[in-house]
Amino acid sequence: CAADCDVCQYCGDRDCNGAETCASCEQDCDPCQGCGNGSCDADESCSSCEQDCDACTCPCTGPADINNFCHHLPGTAGCPMTAPGGYCDPNGNGAYDDANWELGFYEFLEQCGG
Repeated sequence: CAADCDVCQYCGDRDCNGAETCASCEQDCDPCQGCGNGSCDADESCSSCEQDCDACTCPCTGPADINNFCHHLPGTAGCPMTAPGGYCDPNGNGAYDDANWELGFYEFLEQCGG
């Protein structure tokens, strides 16, 4: 009864109000954006948002001159970028001649440090 209770607030009333958030009532508050929304979005990585993208598993160790994930061998365990179709081997031929070396460098720095 709105006359007695001010305005009734509930999830599904098409208004993001009270204690509702994007996580508790997506239909009223729109989907959550960014880290913590349950989806590993394009601007997130294992190092920038572990809760959405899982823990980083690609090894940071190796020869001292390795500073790029695309220096790892094709199919390196825990490194999806080295699998056929990953950004180190986009055409899946096992060679990295078409690799995105820039992304490999920046993701390595982000995950492993400089």
